[in-house]
Amino acid sequence: GDFYSYVNINSNSIEVCSVECQKLGNTRSQVGFTFIGNGCRCHYTDGQGPDGNIETNLSGGSYLGFGPISRGSDPFSNYKCYRYLHYTPIHDYIYEGTGKCVDSAGQRYN
Repeated sequence: GDFYSYVNINSNSIEVCSVECQKLGNTRSQVGFTFIGNGCRCHYTDGQGPDGNIETNLSGGSYLGFGPISRGSDPFSNYKCYRYLHYTPIHDYIYEGTGKCVDSAGQRYN
């Protein structure tokens, strides 16, 4: 089947997105989020979802992004990519640039 890789959150705040994405659960498989101005997409590595089960409770999409986010990918200038920092004392996100989030192979999460 298709691999689904994000959950939609309605918010116009990057700070709210970071909090709401972490509340979804299974943060071990979460890789970050893309902020789109009036909402965001909380990303999971290929085949994972918020509750730890494959392809469960996710929004539509068939994307192959796997493992950590590497960078934002132009030309999607209305997208802002944030990578989830798993191993910081306070779990947080770091800005990785304008565009859709991609992994080290250039595969998108959305």
